[in-house]
Amino acid sequence: MFDWAEDPWARGAYSWIPVGGLDAPVALATPLAGRLFFAGEATDTAGDPGTVHGAMTTGERAAGEIIAALWGRPSSPTKTRF
Repeated sequence: MFDWAEDPWARGAYSWIPVGGLDAPVALATPLAGRLFFAGEATDTAGDPGTVHGAMTTGERAAGEIIAALWGRPSSPTKTRF
């Protein structure tokens, strides 16, 4: 069990898409300089934005992007399954 409300970084927060923000998940999921990769429900672009589903799906996607970057290959924008 984890007390998210006491976490200094999360403070119990979760993501939501505001009016006019349908492109936000793509922008939030975009790696920076091939070195900084993002995951979490707010970065979901595969249709599973729920807290747990979004975190797991995007974690797999970000891991695939990292592996692709380390191996010098372009990553797939879809979910990566290992």
